[in-house]
Amino acid sequence: MVLSKLKKIRDELEESAKAYDEAFKNTALIAAESLMNQQQKINAKSSEANRKLLSQSFDKEYFLDKYGSLKKTKEEYKKVYPQAKYGRSWQDFLEAVQYLQPIENSPLTLEQRISRIEDILRTMGHNL
Repeated sequence: MVLSKLKKIRDELEESAKAYDEAFKNTALIAAESLMNQQQKINAKSSEANRKLLSQSFDKEYFLDKYGSLKKTKEEYKKVYPQAKYGRSWQDFLEAVQYLQPIENSPLTLEQRISRIEDILRTMGHNL
């Protein structure tokens, strides 16, 4: 009799632990998804701002002031965008640069993502 009650309590504790683990996993998944969505919104806003900035300031005088010549300008851009075709003249180069995406922020490493998720879970009251 006592043994059956103890087994019943043990089974209930195991079920409770499984439910808790599942809830914790679901919370972590929701937090990760929320972080990804937030990061995408931030990236979209910064990309749009960078595109506006890029389209406004890319002219021949800007590049001459910054790099000195078309050759040096192309060399610098090939370091960042090696796959792009820049043409032979300033006009070709300016047209090519106009359609380049701005340099994106480096994506978060796995460790950084996990740290953010852990921080969110701690603020939600979970002990890790």
